[in-house]
Amino acid sequence: MPKPHLDLADLVRRSQAMAQGALQGTMRGAMAGPLPTGDGALREEAAFGSNPGQLRMLECVPDGLPPGAPLVVVLHGCNQTAAGFDRGTGWSRLAARHGFALLLPEQRMANNANRCFNWFEPGDTRRDRGEALSIRQMVAHAVARHRLDQRRVFVTGLSAGGAMASAMLATYPEVFAAGAIIAGLPYDAAHSMPEAFEAMATGRPRPAPERGEAVRRASPHRGPWPRVSVWQGDADATVRPANAEEILKQWRDLHGLPLAPGTMEAPGPAHRRRAWRGADGAVVLEHHAIAGMPHGVPIAPRRGPEAIGEPAPWILDVGIASTEAIAGFFGLGAAAVPDRPAPREAGRSAWLDRIIRVGRALAKLRHAVPRILTGADQQHSGAAPPAPPGPAARRPGRGPPMQQRKLGGSGIATPPIIFGGNVFGWTLDKAASFRILDKLVDVGLTCIDTADVYSAWAPGNQGGESEAIIGDWLAARGNRAKVTILTKVGMQMGPRDADGNGPKHAVGLSPRWIAQGVEDSLRRLRTDSIDLYQAHKDDPETPLADSLGAFGDLIKAGKVRAIGASNYSAARLGEALAVSAQHGLPRYQTLQPLYNMMDRKVFEAELGPLCQREGIGVINYYALASGFLSGKYRSEADFGKSKRGGGMAKYLTPRGLAVLDALDAVAKEMSATPAQVALAWLLAKPAVTAPIASATTEAQVDDLVKAATLTLPADAVATLDGASAE
Repeated sequence: MPKPHLDLADLVRRSQAMAQGALQGTMRGAMAGPLPTGDGALREEAAFGSNPGQLRMLECVPDGLPPGAPLVVVLHGCNQTAAGFDRGTGWSRLAARHGFALLLPEQRMANNANRCFNWFEPGDTRRDRGEALSIRQMVAHAVARHRLDQRRVFVTGLSAGGAMASAMLATYPEVFAAGAIIAGLPYDAAHSMPEAFEAMATGRPRPAPERGEAVRRASPHRGPWPRVSVWQGDADATVRPANAEEILKQWRDLHGLPLAPGTMEAPGPAHRRRAWRGADGAVVLEHHAIAGMPHGVPIAPRRGPEAIGEPAPWILDVGIASTEAIAGFFGLGAAAVPDRPAPREAGRSAWLDRIIRVGRALAKLRHAVPRILTGADQQHSGAAPPAPPGPAARRPGRGPPMQQRKLGGSGIATPPIIFGGNVFGWTLDKAASFRILDKLVDVGLTCIDTADVYSAWAPGNQGGESEAIIGDWLAARGNRAKVTILTKVGMQMGPRDADGNGPKHAVGLSPRWIAQGVEDSLRRLRTDSIDLYQAHKDDPETPLADSLGAFGDLIKAGKVRAIGASNYSAARLGEALAVSAQHGLPRYQTLQPLYNMMDRKVFEAELGPLCQREGIGVINYYALASGFLSGKYRSEADFGKSKRGGGMAKYLTPRGLAVLDALDAVAKEMSATPAQVALAWLLAKPAVTAPIASATTEAQVDDLVKAATLTLPADAVATLDGASAE
């Protein structure tokens, strides 16, 4: 089909007309005074970061909102204000009803005369630049200030706000669990004003792989990808419906989905919905087409206490409540979309089912062929591949899929619990370690944390034993692509003298030792790349810029995917992040601190808030307080039960016994074990990404799986909080 001819003079006239209309609309808004929200005034937050995009941050946080609540980012369209858009769509009323926070960035006329977000300007739609970075800073500030759940952050927007929502999903996919794009455009649709009008008018069709690759280039993230809901009126003459199809192309490619949807339905006479499901059966992409609707967001206002929204320019009463439906897609409120498919929809024929199955098979083949041709599944293949499409990784063998969590901005996903590899070569010999590693892969706990120094403390060991066992197992099984490897550098390595001192060069974070340490770890692990390479402890004798520069060299060389820190104070971690930003160096994407029910004070006072504010993934060690929280150490007579028993005396106090009593009570109520409850308590903390826990038997691994799927009610969390308060 020939590309439609575009008259540039016409584009200029349209731009001038839009600007004039924006100015007139802004004057009317100024004369009318500030617009209220549906449930009270929005509050402006001025100090939230460097704000390179010069946007306003407005938020609405319902009274009494508990910690761990979700956050929805709402982006207005051109010629609109945040307050006006909220009043029309009713988001703040829904937030009060269902218990979530709202963030409403607002464009300034100094940035764009139409009050449009600059979705077509590369300087505003690239990661860590311009308006995109400003919105990211707002999210981090809101999450930290209100103790929100960083795993449940969502974004939606209309028109230019919809295009900016596309940009946020593309540039910060590790931040957003899902997004909804209303009358918007795909990411990277335009790089200038003329291109923007061309895209709006034609969709600028591109092949799906090209659309997907634009998102892959936008960040270091490699999956899992956010879920996306697309809304479009088929009579839209401002942003043509072809753009919705281009958005669908982009996200089908990222999620590895077939062309044919798994669901096609008609929720109403003028409403058609298509949906695609990921490998775990959950909806990861959907499209709502509204017959006869022009440019705008569809609403269905009602009267009375349940009223949501009111008509306004570009907020259209067409009898379709998109605000409630989008909240449901995000998993918020009564309209939440089911995670699993129902039986085949009534009226859908068997032949369509067959077409869908064939399409899915072809999509899988399309992704498998490049892996076969490049040998990506062969032994020693390097870094683990991106997590499978959708919010969960498929577990081999049995049981439901293991949910995945994002490790900060690393682009790496992990199951809710990371396995601590310090037991390999210490409390487990090589054969027993192999059995545990096999079990971990079988149940889906495929993220393993180790260190070069593990387990130098055991008699006869010098360090490197854990890495060597993991490397031998990877070589024997040929399954490097199935696991994510985390290791560390910085602790004392090498043979010790009579006083326990090792070689002076074999410790710390000097560029020389980092370069040597990674080669030693790669050799022991028998792999070409480490997924997450962590500074095991702070090294105040080496300038931070030197250490971070050395880590950057490893990333450029492909030996390391991302970096993290361990055992850093809040002050030093903050200083390291500032150095990274100042010098353009890689930043620490994760922190591995001490944190559990018995050790709370240091993390909760400063480290936790800092990590939430900066989007740092937290993978805390000693999640079970070296086994004390399992309940097996209740008296001094129990210390001999394991090699770790000698360290239990510090926990065997009146407070420690009160914690065990509370764990016992909650465990009985939940039909769980104390260890499972202690891990579930950590997973309920918004600042925690994935705790690290070990096991020495296959039964204990099963306990970890149960803990990963155990959700504690709020009253149980409060009980445990009270018992363990320091």
